[in-house]
Amino acid sequence: VAAGTPWADSNNYGVGSELLIGTRAWDKAVYFDGQIDELRITKGIARYTENFTPPTVEAIEPTYDGYVNHLGPIAYWRMNECGQETTVYDSRGVFNGVQNGDVTRCAEGPLGIENNTAFTLDGVDDYVDIPGTPLGAMPSSQLSISAWVKLDPTWSQVGMIFNQRAANGDSINFNIRETGHLRVSK
Repeated sequence: VAAGTPWADSNNYGVGSELLIGTRAWDKAVYFDGQIDELRITKGIARYTENFTPPTVEAIEPTYDGYVNHLGPIAYWRMNECGQETTVYDSRGVFNGVQNGDVTRCAEGPLGIENNTAFTLDGVDDYVDIPGTPLGAMPSSQLSISAWVKLDPTWSQVGMIFNQRAANGDSINFNIRETGHLRVSK
């Protein structure tokens, strides 16, 4: 799952699997406390392999969606939904999800532009359940998982950003460790 890692769904992620944003699938006991935005799964190697400096607002505002869609994501959750509804939309229209808990919507997003907001999860019971199987939709190739995250500064536990469990019990995890380091594991 690291940059350039070959991907094949030998674990049956496409069978009876759910993807969770903000917690892990098997026991929902590890949560994320902070903001999550712009989570996407794309085929191909890692998009950013060094420290990332985002482009200026002026450079991306009119074309950001076009840029992301050009990358060919399998799934892309902008997390721009506001209001009281509980649906979390995949901009590709395939893997919509449902929020659980008291997710705070419309928090200021990473780009600081209109119509770019983030979700704030409380670290207790907030998460998004994607009942489809995005990793099962991956062709046998390489994949990238990327997101903008901002951990609550008082949080000192593992923060689960993304988890999808396979039918055989294996998982793909994207989390922040107690040390503040990002970890992707399979």
